[in-house]
Amino acid sequence: MIKSQRHRFIAHRAVIENNTIISPAVIDVENGLITKISEYIPSQNWGNSIDLKDIFLLPGFVNAHCHLELTALGSLAERHFVPWIKKISTDIAKL
Repeated sequence: MIKSQRHRFIAHRAVIENNTIISPAVIDVENGLITKISEYIPSQNWGNSIDLKDIFLLPGFVNAHCHLELTALGSLAERHFVPWIKKISTDIAKL
């Protein structure tokens, strides 16, 4: 039987649901998949907890640095991606 791999990442902030910023951000990952995102740091230990201190996480944006351009999405500007990423960048800069 393969042992389940569980990690909990605790960061200062995270962007979820396209433009909602939570703080703190607790992200549970099991076997490589995000299983829970929360603003509450639980008292119980859950797998390997990793304190990311002042990191700002974008959990839905994993490996998107070039892969979005390589998909069948077509022009990202037409999909409202460019305005969205500009807004997120501006919001982060204000924090």
